Amino acid sequence: MLRSLVGSEMCIRDSINAEYGGSREGMCTAHWEELCLALDEAPCFTLQGHKGRVFDASFGELVLPCVGAVPTPTKAVATAGEDGRVRVWDLATHKLIKTLKGHKSEAMRVAWHALPDGTSTAMLASGGTEGEAFIWDVSMGGQPILQLGHSKESQIYVCDWCPSWSPLADKLLTGADEVLHAWDVNTAKQVAKHSFAVHKDADAVIGGETHNADRLPYVFDAAMSPNLAHGSAVVVALGDGTVRMLDVRESPATEALSVVAHFKWATSVSVSSDGNTIAAVYGSGVCSVWDVRKPGPEWVARSSATVHQAAAFGCCFWPNEDQLLLTWSSDTSLKLLDIRTQVPRVLVEKRFSPSALYHCSFNADASCMAVAGGADETGMSACLVPLSGLMAAQAEQAQEQHHTQSAAAPEAPDPASNAINAILGDY
Repeated sequence: MLRSLVGSEMCIRDSINAEYGGSREGMCTAHWEELCLALDEAPCFTLQGHKGRVFDASFGELVLPCVGAVPTPTKAVATAGEDGRVRVWDLATHKLIKTLKGHKSEAMRVAWHALPDGTSTAMLASGGTEGEAFIWDVSMGGQPILQLGHSKESQIYVCDWCPSWSPLADKLLTGADEVLHAWDVNTAKQVAKHSFAVHKDADAVIGGETHNADRLPYVFDAAMSPNLAHGSAVVVALGDGTVRMLDVRESPATEALSVVAHFKWATSVSVSSDGNTIAAVYGSGVCSVWDVRKPGPEWVARSSATVHQAAAFGCCFWPNEDQLLLTWSSDTSLKLLDIRTQVPRVLVEKRFSPSALYHCSFNADASCMAVAGGADETGMSACLVPLSGLMAAQAEQAQEQHHTQSAAAPEAPDPASNAINAILGDY
C-alpha cells in the first residue's frame, strides 16, 4: 500500500488544507485530495520472472493466438531487465506472456510503438549495454527482427519512439553514450545524429563513471511535447549535469539552449503537456523546475530543491496534471510532488525498500502505473499499481476546468512570451 508522509485520510486533508488554505482555487482542490488518497491506497502487484533488477517498463498491446474466436488485442506491459531479457506480461492477469531473448548483457530500455489514438502496434524496441538496440514484433516469436548499429559496448540509456506530431515522426530515438540517434526502422538507416561534448561550465563529476573512462556526457534521458516549440524541440538530460534542448527541424540538429546545474549528472527530464514547464532530476537527489513561459534567452528556474536522499533516477509529470510531478530514486522512494511552490511539496510517498527505483510509467488512459527497480533477488523488481479509481475523478476535473476556462474566456497567450519560441523563432 502506498504510504503518505502524513499517514491517514484526515491527516492528508488537514495537512494540505493548512498549507494552501483549503481553497478550490488554490493548490488543494478536491480533485487533488481524491487523487492523493486513491494513490495512497492503491495496491501493488509484483511481476515475478526477472533475475535481478528491472530498468524499464512500457505499456502496449498484442494479439494472441485464439482458436475458434475472433482475436482481440490484449493489453500488456513489457519490461527490460538486468538478466538481458525483455518480458511481456498480461496487464489484466499479471502473467508472463512471452520472453524476448537477444541481449548479451543488460537490457536497459524498452519502448512499445504507440499510435496517436492511444493504442499500439506489435512493434517493440529495446536498448542495452554493448551497443545493442533491437526491434521486435511481439506478435511473432521471441527473436529480434532487426538490430540497429551502435558503437560496440556503448551504453544505451534512451530508447523511445518519436510521436506522430514530431518532425521525426515514428522514428526511433536512441541515446548511446554521448550520441543521440534517430532511426528509420523500415529501412534500418540512421536519419539523424547529434554528438554532445562536455559543457565548459560543467562540474567535474560526470555520470556513468563505472563504464565511462573517457568522461563522456552520456545521454541519460530525452523528452518532447507537442506544445514545446511546436513539437520541434528535444530536451535531453546529460551526464555532465546539463539539460539541453535540440532543434530537430533540420538535420543536423542544433543545440538551441543549455542549462548548467551543479547537482552532479542530470538523470531524467520531463516536459509538461502544455509545454510551459520542464523538470529534471539529478544524481544528487535534487529536482529542478523551469518555467519556459517567460520571455528571454534562458529558462527561468522556478525551484531547485533536494527531494531524495540519494541519486534520483527519474521524473515524469502526472497525466493531465502539469503541476504534479512524480520522481523516483535509489533511496527506494517514489514521490508525488506539488511543484507550484518554490520548494516542491511531497504529497504522497511510496517506499520499495530495499529496492532502488529506476523507472515509472503510465498506460495510455492512466489506469495503471508500472514501477521498475530492484536491489537483489529478495527485492521488488517490477510491479503494477492500478489507478482505475482515479480516472473518473480526473475526467470530472478536466470537465470542470474546461467550463471554467470557457466562462472566463481568457486571451490567448502571446507565442513570443515563451522563451523557447523566442529562441527557435515562430512558425
